[in-house]
Amino acid sequence: MKHILSIQSHVTYGHVGNSAAVFPLQYLGNEVWPLHTVQFSGQTQYPYWDGDVFSEEHLRKVIKGVFSHVSMKTCDAILAGYLGSKSTGDVVYDTVNAIKKENPNAIFCCDPVMGDVDSGFYISEDVPPLYKEKILTIADIITPNHFETEYLVNGKISTLDEAKTAAKTLYDKGPNLVFITSLIVEETPANHFTILLFDGSEYYIINNPLIDMGDVCGTGDVFAALTLAHTLQGQNPVSGMERTVSSMYTLLENTNKLKQFELDLIGSREVFSKQEILFKAINI
Repeated sequence: MKHILSIQSHVTYGHVGNSAAVFPLQYLGNEVWPLHTVQFSGQTQYPYWDGDVFSEEHLRKVIKGVFSHVSMKTCDAILAGYLGSKSTGDVVYDTVNAIKKENPNAIFCCDPVMGDVDSGFYISEDVPPLYKEKILTIADIITPNHFETEYLVNGKISTLDEAKTAAKTLYDKGPNLVFITSLIVEETPANHFTILLFDGSEYYIINNPLIDMGDVCGTGDVFAALTLAHTLQGQNPVSGMERTVSSMYTLLENTNKLKQFELDLIGSREVFSKQEILFKAINI
């Protein structure tokens, strides 16, 4: 059993942040220590929501308490997603470094949540530079989307070759595995999007069919959680990507059939462990 510290937002109703990532990780047999950076009633896309953002002091107190119960040496991985503020990012950076000092084999999986093509940035303006200049350098796995990748490499991505160059640029900053999600480039087939993996030597893609559905949040959180889980299970990155993408596709299919705004995370739980491989990665 692996032990994972997951530092993310939390909603009481629905599935985003830790409320999306923790269950799949647990279902796959991991012990998860969720550290909530916020507690909201639901995701902020609802007409009404409420709750609190937790202070840096609060987060550091909780971390100190956790590691008074258990040694940092026992922490196998850290997962981080949306950072509500620079101070939260500083907590993540310091915590990852402290854990890696005690356990150099600990894996840090970071989903650098900043925005997307349709909406642009939707986080505080002081957070993106923190990802670019500090957090990226200590990550082992990163899962940025198309928009986030363009920001991190300071350039537009319109072709697969440009995406490959971007992935190599990110890899050179520190991560061992770079996954670029939600890519739409010239070579992407119509009504699809592309996921690209660079493992330091080879590039792989999966062209994933788009599902005609409304906005559903939490997909990136689940993608990062499954990617980390498969890595901890010892799967090679390519087969891990195939499993993750196949699971995500079926999860979204099921959610769409129910015509609901929230991911069908619990009802579709078997896709996390028993999912048939629907999409094979292509070496490019």
